[in-house]
Amino acid sequence: MKNIAILEIYSHHVFVHTLASSLLVAGNQVTVYVSARIFKDLEPMFLLDDVKPKFCVSNETESDFHFLRRIKSRIDQNYDLLFINSIQGYRIIYFYLFSFDLTTLAAAGRISEFFGSSYRLHGFISLRQFLHHNYTKFLLPKVLRRLDGLIVHTEKAKTLALSGEYSKPIHCMPFSLHNKNIINTRSMSKSQNINFLITGSITARSRDYFGILEVFENIWKGGTKNIELTVLSSPSSEYGYKVYEEMQRLGAKKYPIKYFSGWIPEEEFVSYSSKADFLIAPILQEYYGAGEITSVEVESIRMGIPAFYPDWYFVDQGRQDSCTSFSSYLHLQGMILELSANISAVEPARLRALKNAETYSVKQVAKKLSKFLTRVEFDSNNTGDKRIFDD
Repeated sequence: MKNIAILEIYSHHVFVHTLASSLLVAGNQVTVYVSARIFKDLEPMFLLDDVKPKFCVSNETESDFHFLRRIKSRIDQNYDLLFINSIQGYRIIYFYLFSFDLTTLAAAGRISEFFGSSYRLHGFISLRQFLHHNYTKFLLPKVLRRLDGLIVHTEKAKTLALSGEYSKPIHCMPFSLHNKNIINTRSMSKSQNINFLITGSITARSRDYFGILEVFENIWKGGTKNIELTVLSSPSSEYGYKVYEEMQRLGAKKYPIKYFSGWIPEEEFVSYSSKADFLIAPILQEYYGAGEITSVEVESIRMGIPAFYPDWYFVDQGRQDSCTSFSSYLHLQGMILELSANISAVEPARLRALKNAETYSVKQVAKKLSKFLTRVEFDSNNTGDKRIFDD
């Protein structure tokens, strides 16, 4: 049994739950160090779990920088292992400034930032994006050298890391676990409507929201009345508010669209996602083409819901039964109309996705993670040029 710390100051509360739950089931002691804003969404995820981690939460007025400064010595002195849950955004600067004095692993969610990136002067939509790209390119390799191993979420991401000559331990594990405690109320409904769900940040660089909204407007304009859309996200940028105005326009026409103006708490998020029949990922290849995982796949596993992805999006072999690919928005529109005319095809698709998601149980994930940690321990106790990764 190990005493393990998990640190999250960026955003990804779902993976904190996945990681902490897997470590606890494997018999470890776990303490989660987390910012107050993330804890609000993280805490409800553990309410129905049999075992729970300890929490150390930042003060409401405490900055992430001051939180790290306060907890660093405590983590260094009291734990066998540290997991940094996310190294993204401007927090990359903090993890460059703070180096922990114990075996440290990190999740590489934005794998294309860790490997294969290059300095660029052009092609950015804002000065902020330009600065972020280039300081990430400068700082992240230095942070990477301090780490004792990486966690990635897709086989494609692992391949990219290995092609980048990463020689330390690498483990591929799901971002989310299937939540057996949540009953999808949609499966018990007698409704003849089909509810489609979109998740993920409303940003111009990662998703084409205008394109997907046009798909649904065309469907509704054509007289199809049994197709519903829920956009489970909220605006936080100029692009986001333009998308929000477009959704307002569609809502004013009495089309069956549900959307949100502000932050969606975890309980409310789950309430809506558990009512969906299908998920759709209107993602862009420039942002998700290197092996990154999209929030739609995260929810597909959590809720056991089938999903539609662009045909360039890499789906691991074990997830294929839950996925349908589209080559264009016109192709997607046609598939939605086919489902609209053939309601009986919905339930078999849902059952396949649920059966697939059930294989992502905490016991299975914990078993593989424990095996990986044994290899990390071996690697930290031995020297030499070796590459250790999953079988």
